[in-house]
Amino acid sequence: IQPVLPRLFAYAGCLEKRTELTLASDVYGTIARLAEEDFDGDLLIDSFLRLGYCKRMLGELGDAESAYAMAGKIAKRQKETARALRSRIGAAIVVMARGNLPKAEELLAQIAFESERVDCITEAANALHAKSAVAQRRGEFGRAVGIAYEAFTRTSAPNERDLILGDIGAYFISMGRFDAARDALMILDATAASEIVRLNARVNMVALAARAGNRDSFESSRARLERVTLHAEAHVNLLIESARGLRLFGEPETATALLEQAREFAVQ
Repeated sequence: IQPVLPRLFAYAGCLEKRTELTLASDVYGTIARLAEEDFDGDLLIDSFLRLGYCKRMLGELGDAESAYAMAGKIAKRQKETARALRSRIGAAIVVMARGNLPKAEELLAQIAFESERVDCITEAANALHAKSAVAQRRGEFGRAVGIAYEAFTRTSAPNERDLILGDIGAYFISMGRFDAARDALMILDATAASEIVRLNARVNMVALAARAGNRDSFESSRARLERVTLHAEAHVNLLIESARGLRLFGEPETATALLEQAREFAVQ
């Protein structure tokens, strides 16, 4: 089975980029069941890390937490410091997703500090990126931009830079800096290698149009997302921002119905 496992991992990565997260998580889970720690240590850890990511994006936070914990346990036994740090970052993001923002920020600050100390620059940047999301959720938009920009300058991975730029665009929307947000989101929609990044940018274009009061842009942006499958958080955000726009444009009853859908889906 060993020669097959790296090819399965590459296949799962392709699925993940196309946002086929349920199937990708199934493939990563298959690798985790078949791989042996003594022979496939790195691949086994990476499979659990990606499984945790897919489960988190699908809103299955308990399964995500378990996957990150298993990745961390194996990484610690294998003395894989960088991978152990990545598992802790993933676990901290799950804490953030569950709403415990003070704990998430404490964990991420500690991870960023430890990553710097052991010269794991990529992991330090990832921790900072997640920390910027915590600041955004606390309404500290200027601080979120500053932290995200620091993370952006410290990573060279194209996909990670796209993710950070997308978040900066979202922070600009909340700050009312619509032109800067539009520039960032349009660049991502045209150039991002990952489908998740492009879809996030399109959801944020709906948010931008709703907050800027641009009805034509709002309707065209929503139309681009019809019959598109979104990951859990993006789906909730689209419902909320669609409701914001519909209320502004004189459809309060439809807006209320969308907010109810968003609440039910978020609880689920």
